[in-house]
Amino acid sequence: MDDRQTCAHCHAFNPPGAIICASCGVNLEDLRASVPRLLEIQSEKASSHAEKINQELNEIVDREVASDLRRIRTLIVWTLVVALVLAVVVAVTAIFLANRERAKNMRLAAEFAQALICFQNDDLNCAEQRINSVLDEDADYPGAQQLLEQVLVARAEYFTLAEDWLQAVPYWEKVMAAFPNDSREREKLNQARYALASGLIHSGKWQEALDQVEKIMSDKPGDSRAIALMNTIFAGWENDALSHWDLLTIWYIRLQRKSRNP
Repeated sequence: MDDRQTCAHCHAFNPPGAIICASCGVNLEDLRASVPRLLEIQSEKASSHAEKINQELNEIVDREVASDLRRIRTLIVWTLVVALVLAVVVAVTAIFLANRERAKNMRLAAEFAQALICFQNDDLNCAEQRINSVLDEDADYPGAQQLLEQVLVARAEYFTLAEDWLQAVPYWEKVMAAFPNDSREREKLNQARYALASGLIHSGKWQEALDQVEKIMSDKPGDSRAIALMNTIFAGWENDALSHWDLLTIWYIRLQRKSRNP
């Protein structure tokens, strides 16, 4: 069994019962007596160091938490600011759109009222222009389409009475677009086309006259009056071409007549 003493100061081995360390000269008895106190001091230092580390860690955590809280508060503030700005923009936009819609409705109401006045005063051109202006902005404006149809019929009747067939035919076509199933209005359109074709024949506008007759026959296939008028057109057109020795036109007329075989 090894009874040698170990110096707590330099860790050198000393013989049993030695009082002075042979290596460093420290009094071994005094050193042994001071070891508990040294351990206590060491423990206190360790405890103090640990407390200091914990305190520093707590301070770091507190600083990080405070920083995070500041960032969160800043984010909340900016979020509220942005939300407020957006709310103001939405509110201003809604007010602007509402005012614009109100102004538009007032303008359309005034235009529609003026169209009615024009119609009642038989100023059909004014009525048509104003009601078309209303429909250009709002195709579903209440009563506008019905008023336009009345205006179109009135203008078609006016040009028919005036025997202005160049104007009457387009207006009757507009009427038919509004009333596609009205047989009475369709017959008025075809009568206007007959009259227009006859006038074009007298003016020597053969192709235009033929176009009108073809529209009649498209609507009324086999109509004897339209067939007779077509034959008149071809005959007059061919005689006109013969008088000018226009052989190419004569060939074209005969080809057209053959293809239609009226």
